[in-house]
Amino acid sequence: MNNKKRGVTVYISWVLVLLLVVILSAILYNWYIKRVQSSSETLKEITDKELCNSVGVNIESLCQNTQSLNINITNTRDITINQVVFGFSDIYNDPETKKKNITIESGETARIEILKQGTLGQVEITPVIFIDNKDYYCKNSKVYKNNIKQC
Repeated sequence: MNNKKRGVTVYISWVLVLLLVVILSAILYNWYIKRVQSSSETLKEITDKELCNSVGVNIESLCQNTQSLNINITNTRDITINQVVFGFSDIYNDPETKKKNITIESGETARIEILKQGTLGQVEITPVIFIDNKDYYCKNSKVYKNNIKQC
């Protein structure tokens, strides 16, 4: 009778060892997946910064009237700009944001008219590029203009 109990004990110990291996494998697998995802996010951010280093805008002229803001923007770098995001601050520092879908090729200047309200004190222009159906907001290529004159 003792031999039968001893045989069952061996099987139980093997089952427990296998269960321990499966649990440890699951824990290591989850840790590894999180680590790889974190590394890929970091790599993506670095790649985005590298893409945006090839994007640049320059404000050639800027003036406002009572209803609109008139801007001439030049693409000063190599990558085509597909959209421009405008951040406005009026003389009371109330913020407003508008997007304009426009294609500006390298070296080209585009004339843009944006409807607005009130008198603006500052304009912030952020270029946006589309690559592989993805938007890249190039915040490191922003340009600012204060003291906007009347047209």
